[in-house]
Amino acid sequence: MAKLYGRTISKADLSRRVGQMSQIAGARACELTSGRAKGVEAIDIRTGTGFEFTVLPGRALDIAWVSYKGIQVSYVSKTGVVAAPYFEEKGFDGFLRNFFAGLLTTGGLANIGVPCQDGDESLGLHGRISNTPAEDVCVSQGWQGDEYVIRDVVENAGSKPEPLMLLYHCNFGYLIVSAATRLHTSSGSIEPRDAVAATGTAEHDRFIEPQAGYVEQCFYHTLKAKDGRAFAALFNEGLGIGAYVRYRVETLPRFLQWKMMGEHEYVVGLEPATGRLDGRAELLRQGQI
Repeated sequence: MAKLYGRTISKADLSRRVGQMSQIAGARACELTSGRAKGVEAIDIRTGTGFEFTVLPGRALDIAWVSYKGIQVSYVSKTGVVAAPYFEEKGFDGFLRNFFAGLLTTGGLANIGVPCQDGDESLGLHGRISNTPAEDVCVSQGWQGDEYVIRDVVENAGSKPEPLMLLYHCNFGYLIVSAATRLHTSSGSIEPRDAVAATGTAEHDRFIEPQAGYVEQCFYHTLKAKDGRAFAALFNEGLGIGAYVRYRVETLPRFLQWKMMGEHEYVVGLEPATGRLDGRAELLRQGQI
């Protein structure tokens, strides 16, 4: 049975009430046409529950805009969505000039974290993968019994062995994030990433109004898992709504919290990863990858 806006309804009953399923739910392929986003392939997805989001095949299948029953969930940076051809892997700047954030920006696969020099290879912040268009993307949707299904399958067919580094940069903004929001996790230990973060460790789970000149704070969490999975959630007590990230600790043993309370840069990142953000050269030196 399909569940739509709190109601349970069969395929037969729903079919009597609509001419086409796109009235209720579905996936619609399109292309962005304005400014530096021109040419980016996109897929708008409506689930029929009030949860709607936009996937960008033109940007590694990352996820840009997300809302739930009209409440905005994701953060979108001042950069906005930028087409992959504008990307240049250059220190910090290359990535940041194309970092729209969205609900998900993927980091990797050659590097996550700070730029570094590994032998003859110069690696920029968070690597190139987010600026790599996906290939052979297929949108398939239809009924399976009384369930209406949307499925997305991606296969990596590469054969060259490489140090694997992967970061799921999940970014939540206003309205999910506000001074009424609290962070809840599956418990565990916490470590500030630097001296700035150390000053805010005691209040890492609380948030404030936007402040001019705010310096970001980042924290490493080692979260406890249940049935192999850990979670971190943001809950806005004023709105009575929240969002969470749940992941397998076996494949993503590190978790980073990014707390940025700046004006125009008001965002909290919940980021499962394969390793710390010290750059590939340092992690290879430590034997971490």
